[in-house]
Amino acid sequence: MGELQRVQVLIGADQRKKLARLARREGKSISGLMRELIERGLEQRAQEQTEWEAALERLARRRQAQKPYRGKSLLAQARTEREKQLERVWRQSS
Repeated sequence: MGELQRVQVLIGADQRKKLARLARREGKSISGLMRELIERGLEQRAQEQTEWEAALERLARRRQAQKPYRGKSLLAQARTEREKQLERVWRQSS
């Protein structure tokens, strides 16, 4: 964990009671419990950030793949795809 540093955190009375109750039940100090909860929260935030970045990357790839179709109507897209299919069939039969 490294060197500990003192910080002042203001919490509500209910939070203090819940922390004290949980610390007593787990046989820990309130400070130790708070350090543990902070570490978990930081890890969870980092994981969420990684998941968001991955989702944004997937979205960017999907948008890039759809770029050729932007501005075209769905009917025009379907026609283009059908023309490509027919051309492949025609080339294979020739």
